[in-house]
Amino acid sequence: MRLHSAARVLVVALALVLLGTAAVGAVRTAGQAAGRVRPANANNPWHTEFVKVRSQFASGVPSGSRVTLATSVDSPYWTQRLVEIAMLEGSYVVRPGETTDYTVSLNTGNLRLTIERQR
Repeated sequence: MRLHSAARVLVVALALVLLGTAAVGAVRTAGQAAGRVRPANANNPWHTEFVKVRSQFASGVPSGSRVTLATSVDSPYWTQRLVEIAMLEGSYVVRPGETTDYTVSLNTGNLRLTIERQR
Protein backbone atom coordinates (compact mmCIF):
# COMPACT_ATOMS: atom_id res chain seq x y z
CA MET A 1 0.00 0.00 0.00
CA ARG A 2 2.82 2.42 0.83
CA LEU A 3 4.43 1.74 -2.52
CA HIS A 4 1.26 2.71 -4.37
CA SER A 5 0.95 5.93 -2.33
CA ALA A 6 4.56 6.89 -3.05
CA ALA A 7 4.08 6.14 -6.74
CA ARG A 8 0.94 8.29 -6.85
CA VAL A 9 2.72 11.18 -5.14
CA LEU A 10 5.61 10.85 -7.60
CA VAL A 11 3.25 10.76 -10.60
CA VAL A 12 1.35 13.82 -9.35
CA ALA A 13 4.61 15.70 -8.69
CA LEU A 14 5.94 14.83 -12.16
CA ALA A 15 2.65 15.91 -13.77
CA LEU A 16 2.78 19.25 -11.94
CA VAL A 17 6.37 19.86 -13.08
CA LEU A 18 5.46 19.08 -16.71
CA LEU A 19 2.33 21.24 -16.52
CA GLY A 20 4.34 24.13 -15.06
CA THR A 21 6.97 23.83 -17.79
CA ALA A 22 4.31 23.84 -20.50
CA ALA A 23 2.55 26.82 -18.91
CA VAL A 24 5.77 28.86 -18.85
CA GLY A 25 6.34 28.14 -22.55
CA ALA A 26 2.74 28.98 -23.42
CA VAL A 27 2.85 32.29 -21.55
CA ARG A 28 6.16 33.25 -23.18
CA THR A 29 4.87 32.39 -26.67
CA ALA A 30 1.63 34.30 -26.12
CA GLY A 31 3.63 37.35 -25.05
CA GLN A 32 5.78 37.18 -28.18
CA ALA A 33 2.71 36.80 -30.40
CA ALA A 34 1.02 39.78 -28.77
CA GLY A 35 4.14 41.86 -29.42
CA ARG A 36 3.99 41.08 -33.13
CA VAL A 37 0.45 42.31 -33.64
CA ARG A 38 0.99 45.69 -31.99
CA PRO A 39 0.99 48.66 -34.37
CA ALA A 40 4.34 50.03 -35.49
CA ASN A 41 6.06 52.03 -32.82
CA ALA A 42 5.77 55.73 -33.57
CA ASN A 43 9.10 56.27 -31.82
CA ASN A 44 10.86 54.03 -34.34
CA PRO A 45 12.88 56.43 -36.55
CA TRP A 46 12.82 54.06 -39.55
CA HIS A 47 9.03 53.89 -39.42
CA THR A 48 8.70 57.65 -38.98
CA GLU A 49 10.95 58.30 -42.00
CA PHE A 50 9.09 55.75 -44.12
CA VAL A 51 5.72 57.34 -43.27
CA LYS A 52 7.09 60.83 -44.07
CA VAL A 53 8.35 59.80 -47.53
CA ARG A 54 5.24 57.72 -48.27
CA SER A 55 3.02 60.70 -47.44
CA GLN A 56 4.96 62.93 -49.86
CA PHE A 57 4.73 60.27 -52.56
CA ALA A 58 0.99 59.73 -52.06
CA SER A 59 0.24 63.44 -52.28
CA GLY A 60 2.29 63.95 -55.46
CA VAL A 61 1.86 60.80 -57.55
CA PRO A 62 -1.62 59.57 -58.54
CA SER A 63 -2.33 55.86 -58.22
CA GLY A 64 -1.71 53.95 -61.45
CA SER A 65 1.14 56.22 -62.57
CA ARG A 66 4.38 54.95 -64.09
CA VAL A 67 7.34 56.14 -62.04
CA THR A 68 11.07 56.25 -62.69
CA LEU A 69 13.51 56.62 -59.81
CA ALA A 70 16.09 59.31 -60.52
CA THR A 71 19.73 58.31 -60.37
CA SER A 72 20.13 60.83 -57.54
CA VAL A 73 18.65 58.22 -55.19
CA ASP A 74 22.05 56.77 -54.31
CA SER A 75 21.02 54.86 -51.20
CA PRO A 76 20.18 51.17 -51.79
CA TYR A 77 17.97 51.33 -48.68
CA TRP A 78 15.90 54.23 -50.00
CA THR A 79 15.83 52.86 -53.54
CA GLN A 80 14.16 49.73 -52.17
CA ARG A 81 11.82 51.74 -49.91
CA LEU A 82 10.73 53.94 -52.84
CA VAL A 83 9.91 50.85 -54.91
CA GLU A 84 7.87 49.52 -51.97
CA ILE A 85 6.11 52.87 -51.48
CA ALA A 86 5.25 53.07 -55.19
CA MET A 87 3.75 49.58 -55.06
CA LEU A 88 1.80 50.33 -51.87
CA GLU A 89 0.40 53.49 -53.47
CA GLY A 90 -0.65 51.67 -56.67
CA SER A 91 2.09 53.03 -58.95
CA TYR A 92 4.40 51.13 -61.29
CA VAL A 93 8.18 51.53 -61.25
CA VAL A 94 9.66 51.48 -64.76
CA ARG A 95 13.27 51.54 -65.92
CA PRO A 96 14.91 54.78 -66.99
CA GLY A 97 14.29 55.33 -70.70
CA GLU A 98 10.86 53.69 -70.67
CA THR A 99 7.68 55.75 -70.93
CA THR A 100 7.05 57.29 -67.54
CA ASP A 101 4.57 59.68 -65.97
CA TYR A 102 6.76 60.90 -63.10
CA THR A 103 10.42 60.94 -62.10
CA VAL A 104 10.98 60.71 -58.37
CA SER A 105 14.16 61.68 -56.56
CA LEU A 106 14.90 61.79 -52.86
CA ASN A 107 17.26 63.97 -50.90
CA THR A 108 18.33 61.46 -48.26
CA GLY A 109 19.72 64.22 -46.05
CA ASN A 110 16.37 65.83 -45.26
CA LEU A 111 14.07 63.17 -46.77
CA ARG A 112 12.59 65.64 -49.24
CA LEU A 113 10.95 63.95 -52.21
CA THR A 114 11.08 65.71 -55.58
CA ILE A 115 8.42 64.65 -58.06
CA GLU A 116 8.63 65.80 -61.70
CA ARG A 117 5.79 65.22 -64.15
CA GLN A 118 7.18 63.87 -67.45
CA ARG A 119 4.28 64.12 -69.90
